[in-house]
Amino acid sequence: MFHRISDDNFNDMGVLRLDVKSDYEKSEVLKELLELFIPQTYELFNCDEIITKIPIYAVEHLDAMQNYGFTKSKYLMIGTNDHYAYNGYWTIKKL
Repeated sequence: MFHRISDDNFNDMGVLRLDVKSDYEKSEVLKELLELFIPQTYELFNCDEIITKIPIYAVEHLDAMQNYGFTKSKYLMIGTNDHYAYNGYWTIKKL
């Protein structure tokens, strides 16, 4: 996780990358992990919104994120080094 500074729609957001061993890539397990650290992430990274990338093939990952409250972003993330537009990002706002 880190705080992102950029010139796109994802500026000043917390970025979450959640890589787990395939044995744990199950919706229930992932949701438990989210419950452990998402509430603290807003304060740790001084942000009101968190983004994460969810590949279309990651069905369990997608299910966990949606059940936790993440929604698909309509925006593309612009790479800070290559200026390439990346899709597949999901966001959740601080309650």
